[in-house]
Amino acid sequence: MCGRDNMEDSKITSEKGDEYYRLMMEKITDVFFSLDLDLNIIYVNSSIEDLVGYTPEEFIQFSIEKILTPESYHNVVKALSEAISLDERGIFDEAPDIEVEMIRKDGSLIWVELSRTFLRDAEEKPTGILGIARDITKRKEVESALQASERLFAESQRIAQLGTWDWNIETGEDIWSDECYRIFGLDPDTFIPDFESFIQRVHPDDRESVRKASEVSQKTGARYRVAHRIIKDDGEVRFVQEDAEVLLDSEGKPYRMIGTMLDITDLKAAEESAKDARARAEFFNDLMAHDLTNIHQGLMVSLELIICADDLPPSLKGFAQNALTQVEKSVALIRSVRKFTSIHSEEHPYSTTDIFSSFYSAKEAISYSFPMKRITITSNISEGKFLVFANEFLFDIWYNLFHNAAKFDLDNSVIIDVIADDYPDDDNFFLFRVEDRGPGIASDRKEAVLYRLEHTATSSSGIGLTLVKQILQNLGGTIWIEDRIENDHSKGSSICFLLRKDKKNI
Repeated sequence: MCGRDNMEDSKITSEKGDEYYRLMMEKITDVFFSLDLDLNIIYVNSSIEDLVGYTPEEFIQFSIEKILTPESYHNVVKALSEAISLDERGIFDEAPDIEVEMIRKDGSLIWVELSRTFLRDAEEKPTGILGIARDITKRKEVESALQASERLFAESQRIAQLGTWDWNIETGEDIWSDECYRIFGLDPDTFIPDFESFIQRVHPDDRESVRKASEVSQKTGARYRVAHRIIKDDGEVRFVQEDAEVLLDSEGKPYRMIGTMLDITDLKAAEESAKDARARAEFFNDLMAHDLTNIHQGLMVSLELIICADDLPPSLKGFAQNALTQVEKSVALIRSVRKFTSIHSEEHPYSTTDIFSSFYSAKEAISYSFPMKRITITSNISEGKFLVFANEFLFDIWYNLFHNAAKFDLDNSVIIDVIADDYPDDDNFFLFRVEDRGPGIASDRKEAVLYRLEHTATSSSGIGLTLVKQILQNLGGTIWIEDRIENDHSKGSSICFLLRKDKKNI
């Protein structure tokens, strides 16, 4: 009797325990499930409805093949087969999680992470599968977006030929992006980058400068920038530019450098090609200018002799004088063209310059250029008063402005006023005004005459003002045109230009 009562009590306790665990499983938000080894669904808790839209009763009617995408079902079958094979060989390692796509009741897809373990009999043989399913759709979306971003980043680096690297100075570990390997022609699966292996691929003539730049950056914390050559394993030489920053720890000790590597081989080739083309153009320009100058010199001497001949009829003398004027214009044009080719040359460095010297030289030269005109130039410029940051092209500024004023003034008595002062809008500049009494320049043409090269439709002759504009821009200044008498351009022009003061004047 007592034995029977104990058995009944045990049965009641077991039933209560089963009910307890069932209720607990129903309250948990994760999806718990069990399968037999043929992947038939035996049990699933109520959380399945939130996950896929099916009630537990509906869900267990399906085979697992029907609720997974084909690829996911294949992966599950494969994972189960491998796990059983390992188990039969006595390898009881915990099964890794598996990610699958599950088909919801409305036909949409969600990503689910499955954690599972075997249910076993008394002899520890697998009899079924107990698992947990979690919705990881949001995580997969983030991962997918990240992967897309990484692909875009890698593709952008490939197109730009710009790689990135991250060097741990303390451990020596060097991490390269795919583009760095591509620039060097190396396989990321076989080549392990570090500083020394990198240096060995730097051109021997550039290694010392690269080492020095790295050492200085680590020592001072200054930005690392160096352009150098590398040699690929196939012998090809390429040019790269590296930019990097050194990171310091709390004690100011460098521990890491991060940087970029840009393949500038094509840019270097283009620069060399442009340099060669420029050299050839300058050679032919000099050759042409030399020969034309000799020809012009002969013509000018001959024309001057003809003009001075006592027995030359006045009508012919006028033709000869006109021819001489045209030759002089040609000489001036050649001189201006040659100036254009050398304005930006490093052979003409900037320095502190007293503007009086160039002004006085141009003032003397313009008188010889127009022997038939009486040219008077007044100014407030005196020696040592206006020091500017410029170069030898100051003479060309003055000469071309004086030449332009004298050429267009129809009067044989030419008056040019030069007024110099501080520029009121910026203390770093002097303002200079060259005022003439010629026919002036209409408002709609004031800009055009300064852009002779860009605006070929302008009717002005010569390129003197355009040359002046180019010189001033190269010196950090500017130029514009005003009426000498405001709102009446017919009374002459005021050519205004700015030149940067030498620091001593600021």
